[in-house]
Amino acid sequence: SDLSGVVSSYTTIWNGTTWTGEAVSNNPAALFRMVLMHPANIKARTATQIDDAGLGEWYEFCETNGYEFNQIRDSKSSVWECLVDIAAAGRASPSLVDGVWGVVVDSADKEIVQHITPRNS
Repeated sequence: SDLSGVVSSYTTIWNGTTWTGEAVSNNPAALFRMVLMHPANIKARTATQIDDAGLGEWYEFCETNGYEFNQIRDSKSSVWECLVDIAAAGRASPSLVDGVWGVVVDSADKEIVQHITPRNS
């Protein structure tokens, strides 16, 4: 006999001020945080090692713009590669600053901090 269906995972969600409760979510910020903290991650991170406020802002940015992560991951990859894929779905890149995990969001309204071209490199 065959089995067909859609498998969903519950993850902690952002309620506007904190990460709380659980729901099925395809929001990149929620999934990014889940990958970092999940017991399957051999180096699972704690909430103190994650920029929760920054991820909360990104969560809202993804909700506002309709960004979702729905990739079927059926092969082995590193945690970093997984985080890169999830972040890209929400127009961001993973960052690790002073031992705290977060993202750098590619947003049109942000000021350019550094611009490297062939002329100035």
